[in-house]
Amino acid sequence: AGDNISAQGDFISSIIPNASDSFNLGSTGQRWDTLFLSGSINATGGNHAISAQDAKTIALSSEDGVITIDSTGAGVSIDAAAASNFTLSDGDLSLIADGADNKVVIKGDHTNGTAVHIDANEDTTSVVDIDAGKLDVDASGAIELNAAAASNLTTSAGALTLEGGGGVTVTSTGGTLTLNGTGQTVDIDSAGLDIDASGAINIDSATSIAIGTDADKPITIESTTLNIDGSGAITIDSTSTIAIGGDTAAGNITIGTNATQRDITIGNGTGNTKLDLDAGTGGVDVDSTGPIDLSTTSDTATAIRLLTNSGTSEQIVITNTQGTNAAAIDLNASAGGVTIDAASGVSIDAGAASNLTTSGGALTLSGAAEFNLQEGGSDVIAIDTNRD
Repeated sequence: AGDNISAQGDFISSIIPNASDSFNLGSTGQRWDTLFLSGSINATGGNHAISAQDAKTIALSSEDGVITIDSTGAGVSIDAAAASNFTLSDGDLSLIADGADNKVVIKGDHTNGTAVHIDANEDTTSVVDIDAGKLDVDASGAIELNAAAASNLTTSAGALTLEGGGGVTVTSTGGTLTLNGTGQTVDIDSAGLDIDASGAINIDSATSIAIGTDADKPITIESTTLNIDGSGAITIDSTSTIAIGGDTAAGNITIGTNATQRDITIGNGTGNTKLDLDAGTGGVDVDSTGPIDLSTTSDTATAIRLLTNSGTSEQIVITNTQGTNAAAIDLNASAGGVTIDAASGVSIDAGAASNLTTSGGALTLSGAAEFNLQEGGSDVIAIDTNRD
């Protein structure tokens, strides 16, 4: 402006323009300095702007009250071209979208680092509390939840589902990994189940442990040693063959060898049940500190048979080593006879007085060529083919 107007004194009236929306207080080139007000700024009409040029600062402060920014007809936008903050020295900070279909959006556009940072790390007891009817967390990359103390992910109702498109890994790096289904059922369904441990694997139950009970499937157990102990009975049943030592691997098989008194039962007498003992050149060795009873109820001509059929050097030997009883070896046929047949000679030798006696009927001694009775190795009675 070309003219200068200087006014001294205090205004005791309002300064009112001649028309609305027509005159300015200062201009872009001639600006007023500090504006002191004790009342309100009331602006109507079009859009209104408070701007600071040349990187200056706009400060809104209230020493004794509250700064309120209200928009009853449209939104409020605060935009900045550099780092910014909204800080309280005391009290709570609330961001509220109060409409039934409104939301609060916090968005960060960092392309290679932290885009949104929520910091509640003032103390180990500081809490981030998220309350929601439903919490939906989506990420185009990984999601990481890290904690420096004991933590939990809990539902008060409904199932908790962990699902991974490429797998689910649950890792414990410093303690026991516990799946706790106390009072509930732990159900693991999979195409395959692989359990590996550098130490022992323990499976315990207060009632019973069942493997493969839903459907008949093969079960394979391979180990350096296998120890099965039962405080009660141990039962192995099969509708097919039960094989012990059926593999080609060499190894001894022992049954009941611990020095504990017990009965050992093999087989049964039902129907055509058969007990087949096979051995190679190592033989079959049956030892007992008590009697050995070999008995049968079979009513056949071969009820009990000792048979060899391998070569000309075969022998069947029955030996009583230390018995001094007159019947140290006792052959009894309670209802029938005793027949000894040989394709070669039969020799019966004794170290003391002996007898061959019948309690009834004839005693027949027959020789195809001659008959000799000897004493001290010499013939006493000799009957040849001429019967003299």
